[in-house]
Amino acid sequence: MKRIIPFIIVAFLIFSFQDAISQTYKVGHKVITYKDPARGNRSIKTDVYYPATATGDNTAIVSGKFPVIVFGHGFVMATASLYSYMWNSLVPSGYIILFPTTEGGSIVPPPNHGTFALDLSFLNIKMKNEGITASSFFYNHVGPTSAVMGHSMGGKSATMAASNNANFNAYISLAAAKEEGANNNNVIGNFAPFVTIPSLVIAGEKDCCAPPAENQIPIYDTLASTCKTFISIIEGGHCNFASSSGWCELAQSGECGTLSRQAQNNTVLTFIKPFLDYNLKNDVAAETDFLTKLNSSNAIEFKRECNGTVTGSGFNPFALASVYNSTPWTNINFTLHNVDAYNTYLWDFGDYSYSTSKNPSHKYLFKGTYCVKVRINNYWTGEDTTLFINPCIVIASNNSGALSKNMSTSNGNEITELNISPNPANDKIKVQTNFIVENVNDIIVYDAMGRKIAVSEINKLNDNEVELNIMDLSKGIYYLKIANTEVSSSFLIVR
Repeated sequence: MKRIIPFIIVAFLIFSFQDAISQTYKVGHKVITYKDPARGNRSIKTDVYYPATATGDNTAIVSGKFPVIVFGHGFVMATASLYSYMWNSLVPSGYIILFPTTEGGSIVPPPNHGTFALDLSFLNIKMKNEGITASSFFYNHVGPTSAVMGHSMGGKSATMAASNNANFNAYISLAAAKEEGANNNNVIGNFAPFVTIPSLVIAGEKDCCAPPAENQIPIYDTLASTCKTFISIIEGGHCNFASSSGWCELAQSGECGTLSRQAQNNTVLTFIKPFLDYNLKNDVAAETDFLTKLNSSNAIEFKRECNGTVTGSGFNPFALASVYNSTPWTNINFTLHNVDAYNTYLWDFGDYSYSTSKNPSHKYLFKGTYCVKVRINNYWTGEDTTLFINPCIVIASNNSGALSKNMSTSNGNEITELNISPNPANDKIKVQTNFIVENVNDIIVYDAMGRKIAVSEINKLNDNEVELNIMDLSKGIYYLKIANTEVSSSFLIVR
């Protein structure tokens, strides 16, 4: 169930965007090759889309000052038309968007992500200078705020460009890939921890090119922004963050999501537009719209950390697949989604039993309500996050007294009884079988972590019954096994 997120409305400055919030504009387009003198006059060919008086190439720009968005393309996707849904939606709302086409022409040699990040940073400063240069087409049309944004490889480069960069006011990544690429650009260790601006990381749940657990989640976790949001688009894939593509689909393999391209494009726009309107235009109503959509959308799961408040839609970003009422001896499976494979886990099932598996199974023995939690140690940051599973698990019926199960020995002889009583126990238990226990040392006890536990005293009462002194054992779940057989059962110690 979605929760209403408390949020803080901050004081804001009013910029002279001249109705850029509410107006709808035509989309003008120019292709400009900028030169970066700091890098030997490196040529940066760029598609520029801007609010215009008429749709088309080189049409007149409308009056007003508009925020700037610099967008980094995906791997071998250096064609602005592949992201047409982006500029066709945002430019009419009053944005200037720059699509550099550098670092995208070939697979071999591979693109240099760091160089591409420098291109994004340069274009941001260049466009703002264009706004104050009298001879420029964009003179008096560029607002003071800007965002860096990118998809896949471009999402990584956008992260790098946003690092330690006070010239950007917001950062958005779509299916950002964290692979090091050329020149060993370690985005997790060297760049994401230094991104401090408002951040929005969007992932496709079923991305099979840059899986969230290995890419976007580690990036999100290490961002230093005091207000950041992670969105996982349910059944979303990697390539559908673009309007169309060919090379991208060739790189996909396996189950890559069932969500249509149009539906995924629409979901992206649903969230990036109010995010940008608030952070670049200081439209306070847009923040309310953004938060409302986070909490009401059935298309996403999310986590948001803003000014010390952590909220989410069950994602957190660790979502439990299903928790349900059950009966004793029923196997309950716990599944964590969107977590890094290298994290470590400690599950507490609420009955004094534990597991270090990522996705454990557990059987409850007795009637009761059990509140489960899992402590997750982040591989990348070393930080612990404790997730409390809600609702608690309810065991609706009870097996009182002895627990009995039909089992068989390793030689196939059926055992119709293996009773442990009392269960739960305090100081002693009796183990009754319908076969002869030859040696009391055949009774082996393990704790919930699978470690063999020494029992101080085991007495044979008769051929079919032994008594164990469990006074030295702590409270919790234990497993009893008969050596050289397949026979085992469980008992609970309470104090």
